[in-house]
Amino acid sequence: KIPTIYSIAIFWSGKKISISKFLSGDNYTIADIATFPWIARHKWHDIGLCNYKDLSRWYDEISKRDAVNKGFQRASGEI
Repeated sequence: KIPTIYSIAIFWSGKKISISKFLSGDNYTIADIATFPWIARHKWHDIGLCNYKDLSRWYDEISKRDAVNKGFQRASGEI
């Protein structure tokens, strides 16, 4: 079931961000916030993120956001 979920997420998000900066257009929205944790686990699920240029760009940009890093630190108990 996990590969199917990832296949859908990768296809949908890849299509969206190939034509815009973020999933819903040029602004960071709840769509990006909700999707990011799924893609952030790409190494665990071996989805080959590097094979998806636009999705990799989006992931790199979102992962550099201070609020995203603080959220992940809080979730892991670091803060």
